[in-house]
Amino acid sequence: VIEIDPSNFERLLSEGQWLVEFYAPWCGYCKQFEPAYEEVASSLKTQGYRVGRIDGSMHKSLAARFAIQGFPTIFYIHGQKIRKYSGERSWEALVKF
Repeated sequence: VIEIDPSNFERLLSEGQWLVEFYAPWCGYCKQFEPAYEEVASSLKTQGYRVGRIDGSMHKSLAARFAIQGFPTIFYIHGQKIRKYSGERSWEALVKF
């Protein structure tokens, strides 16, 4: 899982297909979800996807840009195509998405 911040956001997300999680280090749901998200990153890497995460509590400008209202929030981003994920927080559901 690649850490994304304002200094590398544009460059990284212009490179292929991404699954991006907005999280907060203090968020209990984010902490519970972390192992599954790491598994997702491993699974999707072999399929040509990149997986990253953004600390939305620290990088508020990026969180505002995506209208983040809670953590974790996940998006699929490929160029100008952006889809918000609204399914369950599991490895199986995210890989299927």
